[in-house]
Amino acid sequence: MLLRCAEVREALSARIDGEDVGIDDADVDAHVATCEGCRSFAERAGALDRRVRLSAAPEMADLSGPVLAAFRAGPDPRTPWRTMLGGVAAVQLVIAIAGMVGGGNLAGLHVAHELAAWELALALGFAVAAWRPERAAGMLPLVAVVALCLLLTSSVDIAEGRAAPSGETAHLLELLGFALLWTLSRRQQEA
Repeated sequence: MLLRCAEVREALSARIDGEDVGIDDADVDAHVATCEGCRSFAERAGALDRRVRLSAAPEMADLSGPVLAAFRAGPDPRTPWRTMLGGVAAVQLVIAIAGMVGGGNLAGLHVAHELAAWELALALGFAVAAWRPERAAGMLPLVAVVALCLLLTSSVDIAEGRAAPSGETAHLLELLGFALLWTLSRRQQEA
């Protein structure tokens, strides 16, 4: 069978790649034996294929030390604090959603929505700190002011009879959030 060089070179390339192009291997080999250009192509393609397949693997960082050190160190000591802070965030989120859909008169509804927006921001802040504990310290000043103000105003409201102690227990969530943020930020510094 008389083959053109283009067909032979395509067949040689397909052979290297493990493909079949429908030309008999004996006919391809007979052409290569008599054609200097195709023989040279076959040699260069074969050499390139060997170089590509046998090239050295790229240099990679040896991570065995850090991986083994993390394994030996055991579980992350921040995990329980992060989990609890995530729980506080979830409860805070439920309170925020309830405040956004709650009813009331026009002035009461406006105030409820503003408080709900604040509760939502606090919930998301707690969630971010639980997810990324290195950010917990950044929230401390803000949450400390909120927790301190709520503690003071609740104490005054209870002392003056404007609120029952049971009604003010909802503010314990912010205090708990602050305590968890503080603990998590301390653990983060130790890590």
